[in-house]
Amino acid sequence: PRLALAEPSDSSTVSKTTPKTRPDDDISTRCNALDSLLKICKGLLLTDRSLPERIDLSRFRFVFDALLCCSDDYTLDSCGDVGRFLREKALFGLAELSLIGFSLKENESPLLDQDRFLEFFKQLLRQAVERIDRV
Repeated sequence: PRLALAEPSDSSTVSKTTPKTRPDDDISTRCNALDSLLKICKGLLLTDRSLPERIDLSRFRFVFDALLCCSDDYTLDSCGDVGRFLREKALFGLAELSLIGFSLKENESPLLDQDRFLEFFKQLLRQAVERIDRV
């Protein structure tokens, strides 16, 4: 099966990761969408670099930015801080994408720029010092 990632402007998988105020917007749907997004992105990143379905720079940055947004999710419901599930998944995903984004072969430029990496690092440090309540 061939993996594909939609154009950044119309990616429904990414839109499922953002918080909404609808009753059917539950954290498990958002976590599953985030997992799917990471699997697709990593699958495309780890394919042979000469294949046309390999992820390009704009899509990589689009996914990375979506994960950064998820790492700042503080959704609360009757169970407490349910956004923590998304924050944890996003930070693990950002770490994986950072390693892949900086892994270079000869004559390649990195997929990840310094500004995005610094934003990830700030989120990581913030989460390291915050207390995550497990209810």
